[in-house]
Amino acid sequence: LVLVKGISGSGKSTLLKICAGSLTPDEGILSVNGKDNNWSHQWLKANSSYMNQFPFIFDGTLQYNVFLERAMEAAANGTVVKMREKAQQGKSRDQQIKEREEQKSTEMQAGYPVFLDKILTKKEEGWGTELSHNGKQLSGGERQLVTLARMMLHPRPVAILDEPTANLDPETTGIILQEIVKMGEERLVIVASHEKLFEGVADAIVNLNWGEQVNHE
Repeated sequence: LVLVKGISGSGKSTLLKICAGSLTPDEGILSVNGKDNNWSHQWLKANSSYMNQFPFIFDGTLQYNVFLERAMEAAANGTVVKMREKAQQGKSRDQQIKEREEQKSTEMQAGYPVFLDKILTKKEEGWGTELSHNGKQLSGGERQLVTLARMMLHPRPVAILDEPTANLDPETTGIILQEIVKMGEERLVIVASHEKLFEGVADAIVNLNWGEQVNHE
């Protein structure tokens, strides 16, 4: 877990965008495992997940926003379908399809991060809650939890988070901090934050001053 800190305007967000492969530096060399320039840029773009200060929420259900293509993966699982073919005999086609879709949904939901209960318990439609206009139905903290869950369920070698706890209540901050530390045990996590709690759990700290590294702890 690498913490990037510095005053506002010191270049934290710019550095994170470069690390995510979404921005190419005007000067200097960007290298990954000894390889630099275009190769590194393409590798980072394909192998990093990035959560900025304004998490993106898709138009669709809460379930879709968390699990994404996992629904398609479950639908493609012929083994599951074959195991139920005998039990489906005698039922109408519509009934069979409905039961299969319900089973797929149950299988996906069984592995969701428990901190999403903070959202699910408030939503009458649960996983079926429709989200639109970048998740206006959710609070800022809830959007961050949904995005964090998405990153956990669709892991890439590098996870990059820009001010993941900004403007959150202490309870939600504690939840997000704990989950980010867990992610850091399995992959490289780069966090830009003013939250002092990160200083106690980071493996390395990079201090920036107007785009220049002041020191590395």
